[in-house]
Amino acid sequence: MRRLLALVGLLLIVAAPAAIAATPQFSQDEIETEVMCPVCGTRLDLSHSPAANQIRDFIDEKRTAGWTKEQVKAALVAQFGQRILATTPTHGSGLFAWLVPLAVGIAGIALAIGLVLVWRRRPRSEPAPSAVILDDESRRRVDDALRGFD
Repeated sequence: MRRLLALVGLLLIVAAPAAIAATPQFSQDEIETEVMCPVCGTRLDLSHSPAANQIRDFIDEKRTAGWTKEQVKAALVAQFGQRILATTPTHGSGLFAWLVPLAVGIAGIALAIGLVLVWRRRPRSEPAPSAVILDDESRRRVDDALRGFD
């Protein structure tokens, strides 16, 4: 009995990695947002062209064969070029697409901090007096005007 359990345990240890390798490593929806349709230039999850359907079939075939997402994307890049990927490259002119928004964001934060510091250092104006002080002539004129309402 122990030998049988040991044999079953050994088979599970040997068969588990093979079963894991045969299990798809990514979902179809996950990769469709990262790949472009070569015909219409939209993401694969938004395209309904025949070319997009062929690419979906290719992805599904390779996914069920146990390929990783990186392997599938590499195969698509080999066939269609870098334009098949929906991500902006981080080298060459694509680097500007990453750096410009970052620089604008940092400049905006620096400007906001600078404005807050300037605003806080600004001298405060004197508060308005709570009671208006009138001279004797003005007080007499106000009293005369108010008597007219009685």
